Formats: sequence, C-alpha cells, structure tokens
Amino acid sequence: PVIVDGDDVMSKPRELSRKLCGIWGLDFKGCQFEWEEENDLMKSFPLSTPYMSTIFYSTGIHEKETKEVNVDVEQVKWEKEFGEEVARGMRKLVDEDLADYEHL
Repeated sequence: PVIVDGDDVMSKPRELSRKLCGIWGLDFKGCQFEWEEENDLMKSFPLSTPYMSTIFYSTGIHEKETKEVNVDVEQVKWEKEFGEEVARGMRKLVDEDLADYEHL
C-alpha cells in the first residue's frame, strides 16, 4: 500500500500529487488544485451539506505550513479535554507508535 503523510498533503500537495501520479502511472496534468465553489452540487445533495460543506465551499487545495508537534504540550491539552487517565492512555499510545510513524 501507498502511505501518505497528512503533513505532506497540506505542505506540498503538488509535489505529492506528482509523485503519486508517477507511482500509479497517471498523468499529473489531470490533477486539479483550484476550482469554483460547487453551490449547484451542494443543492443536489442537501443531506451531505453538514459534513461536505468544507469541500463544497472550497476553491482549491492551498499549501499550509506544517508545525512540529510537542507531545508534552499536547498531553496537557488532552488532560484538560479528556481527563488525566485518558490523557495518560493517549500519551502511552503515542509513545509506543511514534517510532513506527516516523519510520513511515
């Protein structure tokens, strides 16, 4: 399987798309990074609007700078949001899986 890092999608969508097209044998020229809002499409699928509105109102894929995540800072946020026990469990999972994530 092809594994795609979400940070790469956000920070370098064109470069990533070109690479994936090469892997899959697709023509990169078919990739679209800018478009008009899809108000008509939204009207066609009104039940989808609550969870698709971000896409319907978007006008393209815009590069965003990614930031380094400080797990200690995140754990403090988790404690406030979910409580200490859940935060400790989340931290344990992150610590156990971080090496695999970085390897990928």
